[in-house]
Amino acid sequence: MLTQITLKAADFFTFKSAVFHFTDDSKVHKEIAETSSKPSENELRLAFLLEMFKKEKLPEDAKANLALDIGNLYSQLSNPNEALKYYEAALPIFKKLRDRGNEAAIIGNIGVSYRIMGDLNTALKYHLQALEIDRQIGNLQGQASDLGNIGIIYQTMGDLNTALKYHLQAFEIDRQIGYLEGQAAQLGNVGVIYQTMGDLDTALKYLLQALEIDRQIGYLQGQADQLGNIGLIYQAMGNLNTALKYLLQALEIDHQIGYLQGQASDLGNIGLIYKTMGDLDTALEYYFQALEIDRQIGYLQGQAAQLGNIGLIYQAMGDLDTALEYHLQAFEISKQIEYLEGQAKALSNISKVYELRGDLSQAEKYKNQAEKKVAGYCHHILRNL
Repeated sequence: MLTQITLKAADFFTFKSAVFHFTDDSKVHKEIAETSSKPSENELRLAFLLEMFKKEKLPEDAKANLALDIGNLYSQLSNPNEALKYYEAALPIFKKLRDRGNEAAIIGNIGVSYRIMGDLNTALKYHLQALEIDRQIGNLQGQASDLGNIGIIYQTMGDLNTALKYHLQAFEIDRQIGYLEGQAAQLGNVGVIYQTMGDLDTALKYLLQALEIDRQIGYLQGQADQLGNIGLIYQAMGNLNTALKYLLQALEIDHQIGYLQGQASDLGNIGLIYKTMGDLDTALEYYFQALEIDRQIGYLQGQAAQLGNIGLIYQAMGDLDTALEYHLQAFEISKQIEYLEGQAKALSNISKVYELRGDLSQAEKYKNQAEKKVAGYCHHILRNL
């Protein structure tokens, strides 16, 4: 049975500290309930910029810069479809003005949008275009951003060695120019890669360095990302109470800044903690909350992960028909976005359901399909080494 955790990698958008202590998660739910109806700072800023954008007499360069900022805010609020509309509105203006720096920025941000929507090949194409332009014009911060985003693409594809190479290149540039936010993001992404490789001590070292920098500069989204991933390391180490503490801190910050994709990730991972503790009802509640947000923002990879996790809960409860329904949904979405690892996990879980039903021929059929997907996944990784 394959549970899917959600690691949080930092995206790099181009734009023109607190420590929390919780005694239990009921306090967090109470605080969130009291503030969830209030718009976040990003939502308030977005509303203001949208009103500005409606004005007809804005100069072209102002219109383009405004569209870029609106796109970035939609991205931060986990709405890649709306973000893409504004990026695509700004791009031809920057090209017309021969503003190559902002052209590269827009192209890179379009790549981030496609990655969030699950189209990794298109995303990679845009990031490579952005990197080429940034190298031509000598924009080091832009190059670091592009390299980091390319690293995330390979990370998502499962090509961890290539991803690590790109993140370390990006970190060296960020360190060279003294860009602390970029350094923290790259350290965090390196930590996530070591976490995925199973080297938990090295992963923790990198994530704690990243968290220290994010707290130093007061970057809340970075803090939430690092706290969530640190929580998952403690979960993997078997220290569930410490893991839960870190994940609840991450959730509180993501609520505070209105970062929906982060909230979904946190909720799903908190569900994993409760599942590991044996509290299946609470785990299911968290998984459904995460799924609802992922559906709201159109994040298909997140939906596939939560559907599979919900299936595993019903499987553990003995409700095999419902479990099968959720695993099949997870497989269909993973297939839709060409997410090979997700397909393999879903097929493996479907095979297990049939095995528990006593239908060994169907179990073997799906097991073979899962093994083929794993082989395809490994071939894809080797091809990109």
